[in-house]
Amino acid sequence: MISIIMPTMWVGPYYNEMLKQFNDHPLVGEIIIIDNDPDISDPSVLALSKVKHYPQSQNIYVNPAWNLGAKLAQYDKLCLYSDDVKFGMGIIDRIEEYITPQFGLIGFKGECVWETTHILYDDGKKAMLNVTNQPNSVYATCLFVNKGSYHEIPEDLKIYWGDTYLFYKNRHEGKHNLEIDKVQVLTLLSTTSSMEEFKPITTVEKELSKKYLEPLGFDMPPDVIIDVGAQTWKIT
Repeated sequence: MISIIMPTMWVGPYYNEMLKQFNDHPLVGEIIIIDNDPDISDPSVLALSKVKHYPQSQNIYVNPAWNLGAKLAQYDKLCLYSDDVKFGMGIIDRIEEYITPQFGLIGFKGECVWETTHILYDDGKKAMLNVTNQPNSVYATCLFVNKGSYHEIPEDLKIYWGDTYLFYKNRHEGKHNLEIDKVQVLTLLSTTSSMEEFKPITTVEKELSKKYLEPLGFDMPPDVIIDVGAQTWKIT
């Protein structure tokens, strides 16, 4: 069973539809909502049978919300879901057995993630997995990870670099990180983190992240991480 973890400020366009589909999926055991803005919570979502609602007195930001969700999760298989992403439930059917401590993170291949108006949505039933040595710039659109491969993100990284830390921490331990290919995923990237109030944190966290990432073999890029070729990993 999978625990869905969704930090939210209720600005993403897809959470309502996606959470209802998660709620109906037999492999989803619970939906943990870390509510960073409970004044505008969506009652229709909170009423879903698998939802567990954790309202916060103030915005704790996405990385601490992931940490909290991982601690609260009843199941070992985690999905770190962003509320601005839409994908087919067939993806869960295809990759669920690979969310194990043997592997690190599972994210999306760059070519599979598109802005909302650019591509038709598919059901995800053709999903395949590749091994990747470096995350692309949209890898963390949605992440799957086993608790055995989840490492608490340093508390001073609030918004950015948490996914990168998890990726390189697992790579440093000799685990393969995987990317999902052969699917079409819709998103409005950084719907929440691009809000004006968060922009001053960007530069600060880039500097802070160096002390955590460089010991793991990560070289800070001048701008964003680019996609690289991936070795094929078998999936049946």
